[in-house]
Amino acid sequence: MKRFISGLVLVILLLGTSAFAAQVTDSNNGTSGQVLISNGGHQGTWTDLNTALSNTTTIQNINTTNTTQTNNITTLQGQMTTANSNITSLQGSVTTLQNTDTTQNTNITSLQGSVSTLNSQVSAIQSTDTTQTSNITGNTNSINTLNGQMSTANNNITSNTNQISSINTVNDRQDATLNQHSQAINDLNNHVNDLDNRVKSLEQTQVIVGGEIRVLDTKKWTVTSFVDYSTTRNTVDRTGVRATYKMGRSYEEKRLDELEAKLNKSLGQPSESVVEKDGKWYVTTTGFGMKESF
Repeated sequence: MKRFISGLVLVILLLGTSAFAAQVTDSNNGTSGQVLISNGGHQGTWTDLNTALSNTTTIQNINTTNTTQTNNITTLQGQMTTANSNITSLQGSVTTLQNTDTTQNTNITSLQGSVSTLNSQVSAIQSTDTTQTSNITGNTNSINTLNGQMSTANNNITSNTNQISSINTVNDRQDATLNQHSQAINDLNNHVNDLDNRVKSLEQTQVIVGGEIRVLDTKKWTVTSFVDYSTTRNTVDRTGVRATYKMGRSYEEKRLDELEAKLNKSLGQPSESVVEKDGKWYVTTTGFGMKESF
């Protein structure tokens, strides 16, 4: 209630202020509960407050409605513009369709002529097809005969294939054995070649450079160690120990006995070391000697 009264007072003040601001006057005085409303210019009319409020509300509703309608009109104008554009586009499409229809009619006429030609060709083909069907029947019989022959041939091929597989298996085993024999023969050939080369080296004249060390030398025995190097084969040829047994007197021993006898004779001493016997053999203090050679 307080809010309604406050709003009513506010409206009165606004209307009165508007009339006063516009310098609206009236020759008559209004009664209680009336307000002065401008009629245009500076002339006003006293009107009941409730009526004025009702008219104000109505005017505001009308203004709101006008604003909504204005917006709707603007929207409709935009839609009309779009519709006009669409109509123009549709008119162009209709023209295009009409041109296309004319072209299609021409094409249909051409196709009808082509269909007539094709019908004639189909009739010819049907006639040919009848002939070919007869030929196909004959060919089918021939094919069936060939299929029977092919089946027999396939069976023969399968049998031959199995035999070939068996033969291949045997051949594989024989190949493996031959490869082993071939490898053994190659190894034997290599060994024979190696032996042949070694024998050839041995058959060549061996140029030997030898060295010998006398380890022991007695009246009857001489022991030496030796090593021989073959320059032909570039390897040590022989090495070992050599023992020599002395069966007779050496040339050096004979010469020493002769020198001893001459020395004793020159000194005037009898030589007991040399005793002649039978003119050939003589005995010395170191053994036997012989004047003559065999």
